[in-house]
Amino acid sequence: MKNLLLIISSSIKINQPFLDYIFKSYIENFGNLDDIKFIEKINLKQNLEFCISNYSQITIITDNSTHYLTNKILATINEDLLILNEFDDLIPQNSLNYQKNSILIDIKGVKINLIKATPLNLLPKFLIQNKNKTTTFFIYDNNPIEIKNLKNKFQIDIISTKYSNFITKFQAKELKFGYLDGFINEIKSNFKTAIFSDDLVNFIVKKLKKHNAKITFAESYTAGLLTSEFSKTSDFSEIFDGSLVVYSKQIKHTWLDIEDEILNKFGAISIECVEQMLDGALRASGASFAIAISGVDDFSAKDEIKSIIVGVANFDNKIIKKFHINTNIYFKKEVVNIAISLLIELCRDIFFDDNLHYFTKN
Repeated sequence: MKNLLLIISSSIKINQPFLDYIFKSYIENFGNLDDIKFIEKINLKQNLEFCISNYSQITIITDNSTHYLTNKILATINEDLLILNEFDDLIPQNSLNYQKNSILIDIKGVKINLIKATPLNLLPKFLIQNKNKTTTFFIYDNNPIEIKNLKNKFQIDIISTKYSNFITKFQAKELKFGYLDGFINEIKSNFKTAIFSDDLVNFIVKKLKKHNAKITFAESYTAGLLTSEFSKTSDFSEIFDGSLVVYSKQIKHTWLDIEDEILNKFGAISIECVEQMLDGALRASGASFAIAISGVDDFSAKDEIKSIIVGVANFDNKIIKKFHINTNIYFKKEVVNIAISLLIELCRDIFFDDNLHYFTKN
């Protein structure tokens, strides 16, 4: 059963934050994005008929300028009439279900959910539910091939991607006669570093909350991106009081008390500097954990590969490592993933052993 996310809106297509929200909401409902298409008003009927003949379920996102036309064409294809419902929305007379700005219809056995989306507003409800059982999980420090070898045993489909140097992300989908529950139990029994969660940051935040721990950040290269990623989780305010973005040497010295000798001798992009950034962040915030990142933020530089220093710490231990990455803007997110991975390495007792409890420093 192949699903399609079809977007008929030029304005939504160029609205990246709203588009990201649509994708995230769709994945939360369906488990993954099978296929995405953007089409315009030109040849709309022909394009819709092509999609209907090639997919079993279609979610159509329209805006105020394309919704009525799309709705009318779908009704025409289905030899249906449009009627006014109690929300003052025009819907096909033979609609299977509807909510405000969301309609579910069936055309030749294909389920179609037509949604009118408005930027700066919540998406209307999805009316197609995912029938295929799926699960997402992360494995720390294991060979992905070992996981994929289980697909035939349990009749499931598995895809994987590198989340960072240390962590692989997997998605497993149950096939027609699959045994997803048995697969999950096998993973939990044989891979002690498995994390079953759609979102690794959300998993970390919930674990820190459970152990009454707080975290802070001292960011140079990532300029607050790490904090932003954590802030997307619902419980973030319970494990976070504040963080610092420190670009210049003067600010690093003034705000984090990094010694001038360290900055002059080793430079701001050094293991020695990041170590003192960690100490300064922990001292300033009183948090249980700190992450610090420093690196060259120059996308116009001739050298494509630059050194990035990432460190994590609590009051007892530190891990600080140098990485060589591309200076493309995309790789800032990769550095965030690396930092998250190092935090997990530092705090295995919190993330992989529910029998242990972490107490914050008095």
